[in-house]
Amino acid sequence: MNLKADDITTSSVVLNWTKPNGQSSHYRIEYEYKNETTENTSIKINDLIPGTQYTFRVFAVAADHVTEGRSDQISLYT
Repeated sequence: MNLKADDITTSSVVLNWTKPNGQSSHYRIEYEYKNETTENTSIKINDLIPGTQYTFRVFAVAADHVTEGRSDQISLYT
């Protein structure tokens, strides 16, 4: 999915990726025991703790809202 991080600040990050092959209804972003979802191929994550390392994992979710593809991940510091 070519996951990339842009606009990294002390409290937020914008994640971008390319749509994987096949059909997906949305994407699930997992980090620090939290989950976010989006139908887009980018998302801004807010309320991060300054100076903290985060690992973000993005999963494509199928139309059944259960089946997930392999994740792509990126680690970074705020």
